[in-house]
Amino acid sequence: MTRAVQRAIDLLAVLRTAPGPMSLSELAIATSLDNATALRLLRDLVSRDLVSYNRERRSYVLGRGVLELAGGLRNEQSLIRATLPILEGLHRRTGGRVALSFRVGLHHVVGVELQQKYPVSLFHGVGVSAPLNAGAVGKAILAFSLPEVLDELCARPLARVAPNTIVDPDVLRTEVAEVAERGFALSEHEVSDAVAVAAPLMSEDGYADGAVRVALDGGALSDVEGEAQLLTSAAQLLSELRTTHENVQPDALMATLERRSEQ
Repeated sequence: MTRAVQRAIDLLAVLRTAPGPMSLSELAIATSLDNATALRLLRDLVSRDLVSYNRERRSYVLGRGVLELAGGLRNEQSLIRATLPILEGLHRRTGGRVALSFRVGLHHVVGVELQQKYPVSLFHGVGVSAPLNAGAVGKAILAFSLPEVLDELCARPLARVAPNTIVDPDVLRTEVAEVAERGFALSEHEVSDAVAVAAPLMSEDGYADGAVRVALDGGALSDVEGEAQLLTSAAQLLSELRTTHENVQPDALMATLERRSEQ
């Protein structure tokens, strides 16, 4: 990857997580670039609609071209459509925030989430990301990924995003090993003020590139730990559907899930 491409990606990444529009100087500082270099890259991104520039406020936000790029993720979109009946079933059963997240580099990103309280919104939390060392989702992915992923993560300082985020590499390795043994991950206030349980979503190559998660805001671990078997069965079923490309009706999916969770 060329330096210019990496710098442009860094600018997009900063804008993706920004709470609002950012000025040129703010973007330059956030990406460790000088203003001239940042301006040149931003002009290129604006010309391709990947970034939008407000002349009056002299600020930048992500552009609509990002949506066009996302439209190319047809495999993930079809997976999300197949996932929804199962996520909705988990939501009715647990009353928690149920989500499907994907690994992106050394982070996990929410692809779809059903919020804890009604009315349900499919877009609540979508796009929210956290480092793989944070939360049940990250640990579930790490436990069933190539060892090199955990090694790369632990080779750099681990970011803290909440009071209980794991920032000690040795502690993280120990917990990941435990997750690999039992098949699901638990977390308590590692990403937010919530407890969560997550199970890995396996890709066709046999490694995890995502996870299914149930979280309860302000709850206790015992509130979600009891749903671990059901969640693990759901993740296994979704992984199978992903590799077999079967088109199964929602009622049949839920019936299969209920049978597996009772075994």
